[in-house]
Amino acid sequence: MKEIDVFELLDLLGNKTRRNIIGLLSNKPCYVTELSGRLNIAPKAIIRHLSQLNEAGLIESYVAEQNRKYFQIVNNFYISMIISSHRVGIEATPIDGEAEDRTRNISFSPKFDELFDELNDLKREADAIEKLGGGIGLKYMSRELIKLSEIENRMNAAIRSVESLLVRIAGEMFEMIDDLEMGSTERKILRLIVNKELTTEEIEYMLDLSSHTVDESLKNLWGVGLIIKKIVGDEEVWSIT
Repeated sequence: MKEIDVFELLDLLGNKTRRNIIGLLSNKPCYVTELSGRLNIAPKAIIRHLSQLNEAGLIESYVAEQNRKYFQIVNNFYISMIISSHRVGIEATPIDGEAEDRTRNISFSPKFDELFDELNDLKREADAIEKLGGGIGLKYMSRELIKLSEIENRMNAAIRSVESLLVRIAGEMFEMIDDLEMGSTERKILRLIVNKELTTEEIEYMLDLSSHTVDESLKNLWGVGLIIKKIVGDEEVWSIT
C-alpha cells in the first residue's frame, strides 16, 4: 500500500469533481464515459481527475467487459482532524483487515457508559483543580490533560478497529456475492445494498439502469430470499435479508 501523504489527500478531496468521482466509485466500479455522463463533465477532464486519484493511490483500473477500462477504489482510509486554539492535528490512517489485530493489546473501556463516567470524573476533577490556581493547579491540570490524551488514543484506536472490521466484513460479503450463480445485475444490486437500504429509484440511478431491468433483478433476488422489501411512504425500500 502506498504511503499516505495526508496533505496531498486533502488537496485531492478539496476538489468537488474528485469528491463526486470518489462518491460514485464507492457504489461500484465505473468507466470514463459513465462518469462523464453522470457528472456532466467532459471525458478529458474526468481522465485528468482519475489520473490524479490513481497517482495518489486511491484508485486503480482494470479492463473488463467490452474491453472497457473500469476504475475502482483500491485503498480504505480513516481521516481524523482537529483544529482548535491549542492544537492542530490531521491524520490519515489506512484501514485494512489487520487493524483489529494491531489494537488487541490496547485497553478499551468495556462499555461506553464506563468511558463517559471516566470523562465525567475528569471533568469534576478539572473543575475542582481550576479553583486552586497557581503552580499547584497547573501541575494537576497537566495530569488531567495526560489522562484525557490517553482516553482519546483509546477511542481513536477503537474507531479504527471498528472501521477495519467493517471493511473486512464488507469485503467478505462482496466475495460471497461474486460467487453466487446469478446475473451480473443481481450481483451489482447486492453489492450496492450490502450495508444500506435503498429505494428502487436510488438503485436505478446509482447503477444507471432502466426501471425494467432493476425491477426484474429485484424480483429475482426477492424470489430466492436474498433481499427483503419494506414500504416507506409510497416507496419500496430494499436491503439484504
